[in-house]
Amino acid sequence: MLTANLNDGRVYAPDLKHKEGDSYSCPYCEHKMVLKQGRTVIWHFAHKPGANCVFSTGESLDHMNMKHHVGKFFSARGLACQYEVRVIRNRIADVFIPTLRVVVECQESPISFYDLINRSHDYWSEHYSVLWVFSIARACDHWSFKVRREIRPPDEVRALHKELWGQVCVMNEEGELRVMHLDSATGRYNDYTGGSRYPKTLKNPSFRELEFPVRSRESSSGDLHFAMPANRSWWPKRSWGRYS
Repeated sequence: MLTANLNDGRVYAPDLKHKEGDSYSCPYCEHKMVLKQGRTVIWHFAHKPGANCVFSTGESLDHMNMKHHVGKFFSARGLACQYEVRVIRNRIADVFIPTLRVVVECQESPISFYDLINRSHDYWSEHYSVLWVFSIARACDHWSFKVRREIRPPDEVRALHKELWGQVCVMNEEGELRVMHLDSATGRYNDYTGGSRYPKTLKNPSFRELEFPVRSRESSSGDLHFAMPANRSWWPKRSWGRYS
């Protein structure tokens, strides 16, 4: 975790000035926590043994880094961010931007599109929109925006790409944010028909700078609202049907 309670207030580990004798506790289970001040990894908190908390099972360093860099990105643009806060009853946001009513969900591990939509719906039912940010390693199986090869994005990335008018936010290892568009793969000659075939799951990625403001927009299917950057849409509105 990046946050903990100290003297009835919330503190953020990467910016913390630790003092001898400071005692930290989890904001959710109130179990004692230890501040990890490594030289090579981001400063963070860990539960002491014996905790029974959703955060005590271990969070990947990549996910913590993503949250940290997302917060830095928006803070540098004058938007105050909160980390690991319970915005609605059954959901804890990775990063929350109160002035925009935007929840940022950082995703570096597999997630079903069904779960992604359910989580987004839970927030939208309370009038919060979600900005989904995928690690480029998850989205492209690559750690650079200079990828120049066809990729096979996971199902949830391709499905979200359709819902978000042809764009998905991705982050590289250095914490840089971009908007990714997936073009169709290069056609393959079909010996049987004499024409070209285009593999549906192979895509050519391209990247753009993320443009402000980030705002809530209706998805292409019309089922939900998502938080999206101001980058223009790659295609006009069309219906993609519902996912179940």
